[in-house]
Order: sequence, then C-alpha cells, then structure tokens
Amino acid sequence: MVAELRPKLVIHPASDHGTSSDCPNCGAELVGRYCHDCGQKRIDHHDLTAKHFFGHFFHEIVHLDSKIFRTLYALLFRPGFLTVEHLEGRQGRFINPIRLFLTVTAVFFLFFWGPMMNITKARDVMVAQLQQPLLAQRIEKKGMDVPKAAEIVETRYAKVLTFGKFLHFPGLALWLVILFRRSGKFFVEHLVFALHYTSFSYFLAMPLVLVGFGLNALAGQFISIPLLIPVFSILLSLGYLFFALKNVYGESSRRTFLKTSALFVLDIVGTLIGYTAAQLYAMAWLFL
Repeated sequence: MVAELRPKLVIHPASDHGTSSDCPNCGAELVGRYCHDCGQKRIDHHDLTAKHFFGHFFHEIVHLDSKIFRTLYALLFRPGFLTVEHLEGRQGRFINPIRLFLTVTAVFFLFFWGPMMNITKARDVMVAQLQQPLLAQRIEKKGMDVPKAAEIVETRYAKVLTFGKFLHFPGLALWLVILFRRSGKFFVEHLVFALHYTSFSYFLAMPLVLVGFGLNALAGQFISIPLLIPVFSILLSLGYLFFALKNVYGESSRRTFLKTSALFVLDIVGTLIGYTAAQLYAMAWLFL
C-alpha cells in the first residue's frame, strides 16, 4: 500500500528528446526538452549526475551574484535607470523591483531598525512621553512600570511601521500620478519608480545608521546623531530623486526641479503623518 502512494519518477533517456510524452509537472503534451505550457525541463539521466548538479549549482550562484551586483550598482549610481529598463522590457538582467524592495526593507528592519532606534534615542523619548501624568496614570492602572510599558509601545510601534512600508510606495506613486498626470504613464509605471526610489532610500539609511552607531561606539555611550548626517541624507536623496525623475519622465530641468521639491515635501509630510499615526496606535492600548 505504501509503495502505491509513492510518486513515480519517470526518467526519459537523453535520446528521447524528440519524442512526445506528458509533462510530469502540468500534464501537457511534451515535445522536445522543455514543456511549451509551463517551461518544465524534461528529466533525463544527465540531470541526475553529480557533475550536472554542481555545475548548475555554481552557475546559479554566479548568475545570482552578477544580477545582484548589477542591480545594486544601477540602483545606487544610475538614478532612474532600473525603472527605464524595466518599463522598456529589459528586465532579465536585473532583480524584479518588488523583490528588490522586499529584500532591502527586510534587511533594514532586521538588522538596522534596532540600532537606529538606539542611536536616535527613541526609547528615551518614548519613556519621557510615558512619564507624563495622564499616561503614567494609565500605566499604573495596567499594573506595570514605565520601562515595561515602553517596551510594549516600542513593539507595537515597530509592527505598525513594518506594515506601513507597504503603504509608503503606493502613496508615493499617487503623488507621481498627480505631478506627472500628462506623462501618459499608467499607475503601475509610477509604482515601479516608487519601488526603486523607496529601495534606494532604505539602502541609503543603512550606512548612515552604521556611521551613527560607530560614533556612539567611539563616544562610549549613545549620543544624538550629528546634524550633518540627516542633512547629508536629505541632500543626497533630493539629488538622486531629481536625476531619477528627469531620466524617467524626461521633462526639463526646471520643471523636474520644481516637481522634485514638491514630491520630496509631500513625501516627508506623508511620512510624518504615518509616524504620528503609528505612535498613536502604539499608545492606544493604554486607554482600552
């Protein structure tokens, strides 16, 4: 009975590539080495050799590495290039914008969010807010102290911001639709630009967090981030956004500069509103 339940692996001889059979993956008629319906390769004895396995293994590593470095180089040093390539159909050489966004944001929140919270003294600010009379009374009614409440608030705050990252780039795309309503581009095309720009923003934040963390380590204690770092980040983001918009939408430098400034301000306002909403949600449990 057990033997009947085991799936049967059908191995076709290499010489049978020209014969017809059913695709083991989707059941379609299979002629040649690959299924015309799902793309599954016909399995033969050569595919099961150690030489083929390790050859394929190293090929995938080299191919993936080259695609990663090619994508990151274009993202960091060629503003708008990835968006143009994607919209014109040249997508195979680069990482998909959705996958790029998910990867970069996952790395940021996993490895850089905690240090950033420490560097910016977010925990100290949160504790100071929770020590206000009204909030302190609510914490006391919950039967806990301020540090414990701050830990809960911080966890809720981080969860909301993690979810909010999926709302940031659609919001940015909506602003692009308004600012470039005469460009003739579809909403998804604006989304692709927003994904690439947001990925750059998160990637830019990573070395800045490391710089701030290094300064804290040299000082031997947590200190405020020097004003030069956020100023540098803003100027670099503005310059990147300007060239990216110019390369993708092709408008004059003057119009691009005005729209860059407007988009940057709108993005900051939207981000501040998002942070405020996240903070209110994080503290709402005290009043429930």
